[in-house]
Amino acid sequence: MKRVEFDLEEYRALRSEVIQSKDEGNKILAFGLAAVGIVLGAGLGNKDTQMGMIVLGFFLPVLSALVLSLWFAAQERMARASHYLSGVEARIKSELGDTAGVSWEAWLRAQKPNRGSEHFWSTEKAGIALFVVIISSSILMGLTVGGSNFNWKIKALIIGASIIICGALIVNVFRRYKKWKFWLSNHYDPEEWETRL
Repeated sequence: MKRVEFDLEEYRALRSEVIQSKDEGNKILAFGLAAVGIVLGAGLGNKDTQMGMIVLGFFLPVLSALVLSLWFAAQERMARASHYLSGVEARIKSELGDTAGVSWEAWLRAQKPNRGSEHFWSTEKAGIALFVVIISSSILMGLTVGGSNFNWKIKALIIGASIIICGALIVNVFRRYKKWKFWLSNHYDPEEWETRL
């Protein structure tokens, strides 16, 4: 098998990996938001009880943070494959003697004056913002529900645990965000990586 044939097969496999990651991310988002809606309904239906406070103040924000982390993992997987694809595209174009031709991954990463790259950043940013709002709102709701007989020390403990767990997950997503943005903004250079191995 010639190198260009191998590269084309690798390209096809990675392109299907990108599509699969996108589909999985959409499923995680759809099922995750449905689960968040069900838990929110259960919490609001019992808002004057201790169980309602636990559901709204702990389970809902933690579930939302987990869904955010899982959804973003699918986005990362897609970005990592896309980053590598940019190098495969460059290698294929070089092997075919068509270095001036436009390819999808190169076009996405091309920097335009006053615009940056063609990647549509707002989709991922909106997804992260949506979950941060859900997490914050549910923690605030947890503070205001639970009935008048609910012990404030227990409420503070539950909300505190929720804040710590959600905070750790959100910090983790924002740390991963930097790599994700790099993968979608830069071309993969196989020669650079081969010298590191």
